[in-house]
Amino acid sequence: MRIVEGWFISFSNVPSTVLQGYGVVKKGYRHIVLTRYDKVSESFIYFETLYGGFKIGVLTIDQWHFIVNHATETFVITTNVNPTKMLLPRILTCVGAAKHLLGVNWPFVFTPWQLRSALLKKGIADKFSLNDFSNQE
Repeated sequence: MRIVEGWFISFSNVPSTVLQGYGVVKKGYRHIVLTRYDKVSESFIYFETLYGGFKIGVLTIDQWHFIVNHATETFVITTNVNPTKMLLPRILTCVGAAKHLLGVNWPFVFTPWQLRSALLKKGIADKFSLNDFSNQE
């Protein structure tokens, strides 16, 4: 199986928050999970920010398939990624962490939906499907 190198961003739905009640966060795009394939261990590195903290872990290919299958949408980053230097303090959210890891400085992108739209508009990411992925074998 050929694994695509780069960051995968999976947008997902999580239980409703206060912001969701006011229509600030779009349903289906309330959270982001970042994964990246590691050739050496033949597994995926998992990065997720939750309520001001974060989790980093290792996933098997089956666990990664579970995340992608249960995501609203998954994108693969198609440009070089250079983590940015944090010049100003940032709120540690899933979007803030993703922007930092992807090396983009978009000060007015706050929600997962806004990040998704910016990635597509700037041509940084492409939609990813496991069906397309399995055809590359």
